[in-house]
Amino acid sequence: MPSKTTKSRTSSTKTSIKKTPIKKGVTKAKPKAKNSTKSTITAKRKSPGLTTSTKKTTPKKKTRLSVHCNVGFENDLYLRGQGAGLNWNKGIRLKNISPDEWIWETTSNFKDCEFKVLINDTYYEAGNNHAISHGANVHYTPTFS
Repeated sequence: MPSKTTKSRTSSTKTSIKKTPIKKGVTKAKPKAKNSTKSTITAKRKSPGLTTSTKKTTPKKKTRLSVHCNVGFENDLYLRGQGAGLNWNKGIRLKNISPDEWIWETTSNFKDCEFKVLINDTYYEAGNNHAISHGANVHYTPTFS
């Protein structure tokens, strides 16, 4: 039977060798540390496809203005106003989705917003300013004189 060799030192400088028998087929289990890396990794595993986050995210409300107006080829509609990222000095070009439909969308959070539609950021529509609230979906047809 093979034996395990253990060296021990005595008070004098002599070294004594102590032989202890080793049992075949039996392995001694290693003691687990208190802060085991394996248990930490196992605890952090999640089901596939699931994600967790400590920050709560709420979907932002989208405000959408749909303007129905055919302004002709090579002309664009713009929006000027106050609030929701708009200003009265420079217009924001609307997105053309069909010959007579233009849209403006924003996810910015705002309290009050008023606007006017312009052709080529130059010619204002007739009438008073219009109001739109956060999260609204408005369809509008302007009048130009």
